[in-house]
Amino acid sequence: MSKAACCVVNCKNTRKNSSYVFFKFPCGPSKIRQREKWILAVKRKNKDGTTWLPKAWDCICSEHFVGKKKSPDPLSPSYAPTIFPTTYKRKSFDAKAALERHERFVARQQNVNYVQASVANNCNDFNHQTKEILKFESESQVIEHQVTHKDQGCQVFIFTENSDYKMNKSYESFTCNLFKNNDAAVQTDIYNSEIDLVKYKKEKQSLLKNKKVGTDKVFVDAKIGPNINFENSSEYLLNKKQSRKFEGYSSIKESQQLFSLTSVSMEIFDYLLKRINDSPKQNVSKEDKLFICLMILKTGISFSGISVLFDLHRTTISKIFHSTLQKLVCATKNDIVWPTKDVVKGTMPKCFKLYFPDTRVIIDCIEFRTEIPKSISNKAFFYSHHKKGFTIKLLVGITPSGYICFISKAAGGQKSDAEITTESGLLDLLEDGDVVLVDKGFSEIKTSITEKEKKITVIMPPFSTSESEFSNEKTEQTHNVASVRIHIQKIMQRLRIFKILDKIPVSLFTCVDDILHLCCILVNLQLPITNEES
Repeated sequence: MSKAACCVVNCKNTRKNSSYVFFKFPCGPSKIRQREKWILAVKRKNKDGTTWLPKAWDCICSEHFVGKKKSPDPLSPSYAPTIFPTTYKRKSFDAKAALERHERFVARQQNVNYVQASVANNCNDFNHQTKEILKFESESQVIEHQVTHKDQGCQVFIFTENSDYKMNKSYESFTCNLFKNNDAAVQTDIYNSEIDLVKYKKEKQSLLKNKKVGTDKVFVDAKIGPNINFENSSEYLLNKKQSRKFEGYSSIKESQQLFSLTSVSMEIFDYLLKRINDSPKQNVSKEDKLFICLMILKTGISFSGISVLFDLHRTTISKIFHSTLQKLVCATKNDIVWPTKDVVKGTMPKCFKLYFPDTRVIIDCIEFRTEIPKSISNKAFFYSHHKKGFTIKLLVGITPSGYICFISKAAGGQKSDAEITTESGLLDLLEDGDVVLVDKGFSEIKTSITEKEKKITVIMPPFSTSESEFSNEKTEQTHNVASVRIHIQKIMQRLRIFKILDKIPVSLFTCVDDILHLCCILVNLQLPITNEES
């Protein structure tokens, strides 16, 4: 490499053919870091692949530095070369913006230094004035206390001298003595004239003569603290602490509070409470057990999280949840019923009577995400290509009035909607002449219906193709189907209110069917989704 050329790869600048300044690599103990940054920036290699090290004559031209110059400041953009030819394949570097940022930073630092210097000067002036004040107090023989025992207490004496003294200014002194007795008191005396000051000194000297610091005070202006009986202060604090403590169901004062935490009203809570049989000798009340179970379903809070609220151990909360869940499922196992045709038609809304009067059930599959299963077989069983993750699927059937009349067992995300429908046994409950409203994902169930030799009509939205647009007839049919299928979408939204289903933990896989059953029961106990009285 020539001594008069830039060492940057593909840089043609030399001392002869350019007006650039050439900088040698930094050297010396204080510039080791800067030298390393320069070497890394150049990115040169020897022929054998080892890292290239500059010689004494190697240099870099100013074209590669921000501002065309180098800087010893590590915070400066010119501390190391940053502008290189396209051979280096680096992202574009805005040298102007970097330089402006650094200039703004330097300006801010100068302002900070100026403020600090001003504060230091003010402090020096204040110290000078303080010395003058202390000197004045010494000359005036202001009362001095040498406190050898510190204590809990506070005394404040403020003296104001308005006479022209030295600098012709008003001076105030603040003295705080800490006493050792448990007397909580504040004494404040303000003197506005020299006469009052002298009078005070004489009175104070007579009072404090032969008197130890921290003994009983002669005068007390005010006490510190709330206006309570201090003899019973511990009892007061205990009652105050207990009044703020969360006490489970007994802390609920309004129906809206209960609904926000459990998604059930007071009436439904009392209804479920009557369905639970509990042994009389229990540390946790039956109301709190039901409250804990419903709260976990609604909020999805972990056992550890809710154990903090109820001041119980995590395993105790787990036992309460599982036992209460089993009791509720046993008490409501027959509450999801398959209604007869007459019941369905008797409660059918007007929107169904107009276009689909023979509708027996509306079905759809809902999918809930889960934690990643541990075993490989479970991973394959729960993985959903549609959701790109691990899910649990549930087939839900509702009547036209919005009542959940059928739920399947939980299935893995790998199964299709048609497979779950066929395996659930729903087709066995349908009768000849029934109409089933489904989504596009259930097109394969027609084959299963044909195999069972049943005369069942399956209505689904028509499929669109890229070759042709919908005709007016298909467009109207799509609108009619969508206007009634909205009912099951509302039911699905109500199910998703229970946040425990947002991401089902692996520890609850064994009782997921019970959880889904109870959530559907709670949805059925809510107000109807239709505005009609039926």
